[in-house]
Amino acid sequence: MSDSAPLLSVVTVSLNGARFLRETLDSVARQTFKDFEHIVVDGGSTDGTQGILAEYPSVRWISEPDGDLGIVSALHKAAAMANGKYVIQCFISDGFLDATWFARAVGHMENNPQCALVWSLPQQMSEDGALQGLFHGELLDRPPRGGTGFLPFWFGSQFVFPEGNYCTYTAIMRECFPSHGSPSHHLVQPHLAFVYNFMRRGYLPAMIPRVSSYFRVHEGQRYQKRLAIEAPAARRYQKDVIALWWAVVLGSQRYVFRRPDGTSLATVDAAARRRLLRDAAVEWLLRLKVIRYPPIRVFRYLWRTVMRERTSWRTPR
Repeated sequence: MSDSAPLLSVVTVSLNGARFLRETLDSVARQTFKDFEHIVVDGGSTDGTQGILAEYPSVRWISEPDGDLGIVSALHKAAAMANGKYVIQCFISDGFLDATWFARAVGHMENNPQCALVWSLPQQMSEDGALQGLFHGELLDRPPRGGTGFLPFWFGSQFVFPEGNYCTYTAIMRECFPSHGSPSHHLVQPHLAFVYNFMRRGYLPAMIPRVSSYFRVHEGQRYQKRLAIEAPAARRYQKDVIALWWAVVLGSQRYVFRRPDGTSLATVDAAARRRLLRDAAVEWLLRLKVIRYPPIRVFRYLWRTVMRERTSWRTPR
């Protein structure tokens, strides 16, 4: 890692995750890209986490109670500590399968100045370390369009970027994560709030079609303990995305695509709104269970092939 300001910051928040901590830290350290810093914000763990962190002199870390906003407070602390132009999150118990992911993600961002976020697919891992199913594995064969073409896919699917591997600008992370004054469901599900705020502001994402990380499913993890409040917040996120879609389609809300610095790139005009209604509706229909039966899957494949050729409204003007 460089002694000067790094190009990339990797931020990890933790609370009593010592049993998986070394695997997470080692998966970050194995990356071929070295111009990064690794920051861990621990919420005052009582399971020996601090002793393990002390074994890694290259990791910058603090350990203190998170405060009244919990993980939201921890993420804001991590973002405030980050010195890199870009940031990647890696939560305790998760990690990276692809040792070249940092290099690929940063390289894409550096070579595509309109792109504000790049992501790939994660694979599920069991508590004992066995790799299991892919998160949206079908996207490896038919990845969604990046840039402005991602918008109808997002409206139709309410897709969420995998929080364990996406790379974005540190300034955008600070801008789009919820804080005091945000809606309550954003504070319950801060990652979904980030995705919603990112897309609502008109920033452009892109997918690199590969498997880069893993997310571990284990006993006692945060989501299992908070399912009763996190599941309703997730449903509220889906409703918010659909409500925004209709507001844009009906013209009651102006939608502007933006560069990472916030400047305007293109506006969804009246003609584009009609196409957005159609394209997002098709994405929504393609995700209904009934359309997964083999005869209809053939139609789905053909439709997507045709739709990938229809790019007129997606091209910035």
